[in-house]
Amino acid sequence: MSAEAVACPKCAHPNRAKTKSGSTGRTLGVLAVLLVVLGVIVGWYLKDREGTRDRTEDVRPNAKSKDHQWKAQAQSPSLVKPQLLDDRIEEVFAQFRANNVVAKEKYVNKRLKVVGVVSTILDPSVFLVCRSADGTRTFEVECLFSRSETRRVQTGESITAIGTVRDGNSLMVYLKDCVREN
Repeated sequence: MSAEAVACPKCAHPNRAKTKSGSTGRTLGVLAVLLVVLGVIVGWYLKDREGTRDRTEDVRPNAKSKDHQWKAQAQSPSLVKPQLLDDRIEEVFAQFRANNVVAKEKYVNKRLKVVGVVSTILDPSVFLVCRSADGTRTFEVECLFSRSETRRVQTGESITAIGTVRDGNSLMVYLKDCVREN
């Protein structure tokens, strides 16, 4: 049998000189390693997303789920206007830094008045940079305005906004149903 023949013409036995010994096994091994690495990355990503969702939910025993709370609020709108808190923005952030769960119990669904400079506008969100009373620290607040109200706001403008706290953390407080006071 010649070295260039793929197989023996009489018995069809493959010619060892023409086959790539071990390349198929090596390719399958590399493919298996890549699939394992991809699985780990996807698993890590999904676990991280699930962990983020869990951190924002209420952790008190016997507490209703957020979905249930939002549906209940949508079905039976409250006729009572939420109370306007007189807490300064630095106190709100200090609470969220100290204990996120306690701060959410205290501030979520309460009205808060903030004064700040518009840093970014992403319709309908307006991001404000608020300064502490002594002017040494800044705090970021996201205000959800109506689209018509958002169009009236300009970057760099100083505004006073009143909104309902929907969430918060040590980096940002999120307000919904915002209105401009000035």
